[in-house]
Amino acid sequence: MHGEPDPVLRPRVLEEGTQLGRYTIVRRIGAGGMAELYLARARGIGGFDKLLALKLVLPHVADDPEFIEMFLDEARLAATLDHANIAHVVDIGRVGGDHFYAMEYVHGLDLREITRGVVGPLPIDVALTIVLGVTAGLHHAHERCGHDGRPLGVVHRDVSPSNVIITYDGVVKLVDFGIARAAARTKSTQAGVIKGKRGYMSPEQCRGDAVDRRSDVFGLGILLWELTVGQRLFGGDSDYAAMSKIVFGMVPDPRQIVGDYPPVLAEIAMRALQRDAENRPATAQALALELEHFVQATGLRTSTHLVAEFIAERFGAQPQPTFVSRPAVDEEAATRHVDQPLPRKRVPMWPIAIVAVAVLGGIGGWFLRPAAEREAVALPQSAAPTSALPTTSAAATPVERVAGAADHDPIDGDAVIEVADDDGDPIVIDDAAPTTPGKTRRPRATPGRDRPESTASPDPDPDPDPDPDPDPDPGAPVPSRPNELFPPRE
Repeated sequence: MHGEPDPVLRPRVLEEGTQLGRYTIVRRIGAGGMAELYLARARGIGGFDKLLALKLVLPHVADDPEFIEMFLDEARLAATLDHANIAHVVDIGRVGGDHFYAMEYVHGLDLREITRGVVGPLPIDVALTIVLGVTAGLHHAHERCGHDGRPLGVVHRDVSPSNVIITYDGVVKLVDFGIARAAARTKSTQAGVIKGKRGYMSPEQCRGDAVDRRSDVFGLGILLWELTVGQRLFGGDSDYAAMSKIVFGMVPDPRQIVGDYPPVLAEIAMRALQRDAENRPATAQALALELEHFVQATGLRTSTHLVAEFIAERFGAQPQPTFVSRPAVDEEAATRHVDQPLPRKRVPMWPIAIVAVAVLGGIGGWFLRPAAEREAVALPQSAAPTSALPTTSAAATPVERVAGAADHDPIDGDAVIEVADDDGDPIVIDDAAPTTPGKTRRPRATPGRDRPESTASPDPDPDPDPDPDPDPDPGAPVPSRPNELFPPRE
């Protein structure tokens, strides 16, 4: 809109040690027009530590819903592919407004870097090993089915040197399904929209027509031609010039450029580069079979070891990336989602269970005892108990409650002792009341209670020599043994 300022591109280069979810940034690998690539570490419990590549959406397109949906489509599609010649996508996420996905880190060089500066074609066995690796990965993608068993209809549409990475061990990896077509994608390419790299598209792509797997076969033909000839096939000063050569089928025979080019190999390359898709090999696997037959017929040998030796001769030995060790991190936090709360420390329950069982057992045992054994004696808090009021059994009567707070002798002081009768009601004995020699004190009822004196108290005028009752009343209180509080009868 006129008058609105142009959007400001937020520059961003994540520094080493930046935390992005569970990933720690090591260094930046590169950037394109829409996304950037970082080397990162994924750490977890038990010393787990793995290098991965993180592909992040650049800030200036982070607010574009259509691009974000295409980016997520790419990640979802690539995650369904599982082949040795395809870089695996292992995770997808978002931190704040930054969308990213994690894929295996391929320690190597892309085909564009390998061929840069090379004069002439690659050794034919090295070139065929690379092409056969890309062919195998593409055929896997073309044949892939969804969870419902139906074919996904994947077409890469960008088979170019920058999307083929060769590890220093000689393994071929196909990457970047960013513009791949698939039936499961939520965002499909509109009719008439051209997607692809200049010089590496098929004729139907250049025309904006519908494409299928044979479009990728054309891309394989371009790779085969360029690696074995040693120059660009569809070059030009502009998109129009390059695309015109593709659409009109302006493909020179490789034998016209390389004098000793094998005729059988030239025929294979030219069939893959036919303008009409009907005249190309129907599948990537069909093209691979033709190349394998050629290798066997000529006695060539294709091997990842040959590719690794070729790279080592040109670029030298390249060890795995290293990084400065950081202080140890919380291993549980490294695998926990950033929004997940810290776990609370669990309190062991077995001590509580033991105490509960002991308390319940004691209470149960108390109520199961006979009533006579549950008589209680309360002593003043000022002194320890000097004696108990036992029953006829050998067990002592439990203390019911202690009253008072002074530290003095319970005999000479003014303590009040409270015992319980057979009904559980308390009977108070005032220790301050005067006593008559040869007689025991008579208990008085607890203040506030209207009940008669307990029959447990002795007779105030006892007979000096009472005859024992031959038949005592079984309901009468049991007499206590003589002690300091209850002197013997005279």
